[in-house]
Amino acid sequence: MPDRAPESLMLQFLRTQVPFAAALSCLAIFLAIARPALLGDAWMLSALVLGAAATLLSLVLPLILARFRLPSNWLIVTPLLDIVAVVLLREADRSAFAAVGILIVFPVIWMAYSFSRRVLALAMLAAFLVPAIPFAVLRDWPHSPAAWATVTLVPLFVCFLAFSIWIAASTLRRHQRQLESVTIQLREALHAAEIRAIKVDAMINSVEASIVLFDAEGEAILWNDASVAMSQRAGGAGDVSAIGLPLVFAADRVTPVPVTEQVLAGAAHGDLPGGDIVWLGTPGDQAAVIASSHTVTDDDGSTIGRVVVAQDVTELVEATSVRDDFLAAVSDELQTPLTTIVGKLDLLAEDTADSARGLAAIQRSSERLLETVDHLMDAAGPPAITRHRVEVGSVITCAVERIRPAALLAGVEIAWEAGHDLVAPVDGGAIAQILDQLLSNAVKFVGDSGRVRVSSGLDGNNVVIHVADTGIGMSMDEQRQMFDRFFRAPAARAAAVPGAGLGLSIVKSLVAAHGGTVQVKSASGVGTVVTVTVPVG
Repeated sequence: MPDRAPESLMLQFLRTQVPFAAALSCLAIFLAIARPALLGDAWMLSALVLGAAATLLSLVLPLILARFRLPSNWLIVTPLLDIVAVVLLREADRSAFAAVGILIVFPVIWMAYSFSRRVLALAMLAAFLVPAIPFAVLRDWPHSPAAWATVTLVPLFVCFLAFSIWIAASTLRRHQRQLESVTIQLREALHAAEIRAIKVDAMINSVEASIVLFDAEGEAILWNDASVAMSQRAGGAGDVSAIGLPLVFAADRVTPVPVTEQVLAGAAHGDLPGGDIVWLGTPGDQAAVIASSHTVTDDDGSTIGRVVVAQDVTELVEATSVRDDFLAAVSDELQTPLTTIVGKLDLLAEDTADSARGLAAIQRSSERLLETVDHLMDAAGPPAITRHRVEVGSVITCAVERIRPAALLAGVEIAWEAGHDLVAPVDGGAIAQILDQLLSNAVKFVGDSGRVRVSSGLDGNNVVIHVADTGIGMSMDEQRQMFDRFFRAPAARAAAVPGAGLGLSIVKSLVAAHGGTVQVKSASGVGTVVTVTVPVG
């Protein structure tokens, strides 16, 4: 008999012993009513006491076996005591054998169900010994076939019953072992599948691209965090299975893409669209996305799903746009002064009367050309700074005065709110260049009757400089790119404002060289505030 937990053993033996104890109790009650004198018989008392002891033992023995780690086969003691109790009952009242002898069924079934073949044989032997012992004691054996049949048929039927129960129990235990083995295999397979699922989840979530897997019916069954974020940017609620997102636009960033032409909708319906760049998000804060979709097949080549991969290519698209804008801007920046220089030289060769004006125009064009080249050189590598104690207020004052003529010409009011006397270890030339770039940009884009305000102060161990304007402001897309080299805002290109798109990139690199930061707060049509923070501690 296999070892089992004490709780299961106790439950099993209570189920088998309690019916025997209940039958024995009914017999005692019947005798107390119908034949009270028999309760005083020594055989009867011994049988009842032994039955009670066996019942008590069936409660205690499983705990003892578990406590001392003894084999569970010791439990056979309980049904053997039951058999002895039945023998004693038979001796107490032989005339009631038909009622009393049937009690042998309980311990025999118990032994057949719970123990090995040897115990089964012992149980069968006990089934025949119980009716045979009285005849052996009295030496009065049956004298006819009918009498022998009366004595042996009941034990024989009990043996058949016990054997049938033993076969059923053996089959049940074999099936139970198989079931336990299958359960273990399934548990191990489930654990392995869970580990694989964790690995797959970690793998797809480590990828910045959006990944969505659809089954053959078009239901989304697997996706990563990037796909949820991309769905939310496109106006969805984060549900990647939602078909038809409202903020999906064509390459012009304005025309909505119809639902039927969106990649997720196509993949869900069995199509495999993709390859075109679309823009996700509200205008002014959009991301460029290129998607591809592929069919997933099993070993037989049958389609079991489709996978859609979408990659954010905003930086690539913007870099391409910046490159094109840069080429156009630099060509214009170089071509315009060179044309002026060449034209004025031709005039000087023909007529010396306008030599002074021609030379002045050549001077201005040459300075503009030199400035463009200087910007290209500054943007070519990280700047080197030399710190020394500088009056920051004086640097700001000089920068404001340098830009004031251009501001007056453009109709822009410029104000300088001097803070405390700031003397800090910074590179004065670099700070001046930072201010020149910021003020020049502010004056260019603030418009007629606009205002530019410069202020400074100390914030702990940091010098803080603010340049605020009431200009056209910037969208989120423009703010994201404003410090990229060669980036020029659409408004600058539309208004043909001179520049190569390097000024703010140089500002950022000069501030970073000081270990500082540049922060921008802006909104379209509201204006812009640029805050430069430089540590001096």
